[in-house]
Amino acid sequence: MTLFQLFPWMFAICVALWSAALLRWLGVSDLLALSIGLISGFTFFLLFLVGEKRLICRLEQRRAEKQKSAVARRRYQTFDVKNVAPIGKSLFYECAICGNILHSLSKKNTNCACRNILIEANSGRIEIRDRTKVKLFAWVGAGDGGLRTEFAAGAGGQSPGAKSA
Repeated sequence: MTLFQLFPWMFAICVALWSAALLRWLGVSDLLALSIGLISGFTFFLLFLVGEKRLICRLEQRRAEKQKSAVARRRYQTFDVKNVAPIGKSLFYECAICGNILHSLSKKNTNCACRNILIEANSGRIEIRDRTKVKLFAWVGAGDGGLRTEFAAGAGGQSPGAKSA
């Protein structure tokens, strides 16, 4: 067990001991102080477990809502796989193999996890190994709203970009 998994147990024991000691200090009999201490420790443990489950459930719901909202803000666009890849403030490339998202304007060199999309910021190139496994989308409300007529001057139809989320 990890320390995180042991925390509720350790804290429940501390609550039980502290409450029993406090009650004993206030003059309550040993047996009654011990009983109340054990009940308070057990109650804390149950409350902690219930709170933890509710917190995890709520965090999972928030994560799902954020992901749904992020996907809803994407406006997928078609681009010719044989021509130069477009760039723009709100344009992103999504790798269908690993799921990474790369921004089309980069300040540093980056690539997706599977190296299907490689971006060189200094030379202004995007290398896409398998163009059929790449999607282009505009992030709604993120700037210019879509394709621009600006293209990178690089071999093989590459343009600059940066790793996003």
